[in-house]
Amino acid sequence: MELFDSSIARRIILDLEKEGFRVLDIFNLDCLNHEHIQSIVKVLKTFRPDFDIPLRSSNVDNKLLNSIYEKPAISKDELIQIDQWWKDTDLKKKLEEQIQMEIDHRVKIKSINTIKLTDEKLAKRYENFLVDLEQQLTVGFLTELEILKQKVRKPSDINIIPFLEIFEPKEYIDLILKALHQHSYASEFHSSPFVTLCVGLGKHLYQKYVCKMRRKNGFIDKLRLIYDDYTNHVVTNQRFMVNERQKWNEITKEKFAFMDHNDRRWTFTQVLQVGEFLYDVLLKHAKIRVPLLTEKNTASNKS
Repeated sequence: MELFDSSIARRIILDLEKEGFRVLDIFNLDCLNHEHIQSIVKVLKTFRPDFDIPLRSSNVDNKLLNSIYEKPAISKDELIQIDQWWKDTDLKKKLEEQIQMEIDHRVKIKSINTIKLTDEKLAKRYENFLVDLEQQLTVGFLTELEILKQKVRKPSDINIIPFLEIFEPKEYIDLILKALHQHSYASEFHSSPFVTLCVGLGKHLYQKYVCKMRRKNGFIDKLRLIYDDYTNHVVTNQRFMVNERQKWNEITKEKFAFMDHNDRRWTFTQVLQVGEFLYDVLLKHAKIRVPLLTEKNTASNKS
């Protein structure tokens, strides 16, 4: 439109109007964004200065646009009948499993590794190792938190103490142990920068906090109710008129199940400093011997 002069635009529009097209119907098209509409109005005003954008009508009576807006009526007899696949599926159980995985920050995957029988003595030694490590980190966490409380802060410093008292100490230790467990597998091949690691651990804590607040504010319960409405739609033939994704978007938009305006997001600096504190606890207080669980270590102890 911007390349047309007023005479060309006028001739095109007049020719279209002779074919039954109305300029007003342009603004009933869903494919136009604000920029497109403004360009069209700019051209129209060159030869129709008094033209204004009309209020959108819910009805379109135009032979060129009827085919676009016309929705074929579907009778009950025409609805597609398929096997009721949901009969043997417990949808509520699957939802509860998914919610629990979100809360625990876990995901189920099928392992491609072969199953190996675990040595009972080695398993017991590993269990004792984790218990001892958890005790070390718990003492370290409480010690570092007390030091932080007694530290004199500048007015410009960010106070991260409230973020470290949201949960019981065990919850923080579990996050640290998960991070340590990930490093034991991945660090041999790749190690991210320390800042990236701190931000990642801080984000895990923030996500845990969000889950806690949403459970407290009833969002999980509301999600269950919404899911009931959704499954009631999915298991009927109504899904052939409004598909599953459209229905889910309609329900969530109406109920606002995932919106929490009462809680402020943590800033990047807060997330970073919380992660730094937790990694500081890990690096200062975790005492790990490299050959702790190997056969070589066992042999050397016997000798």
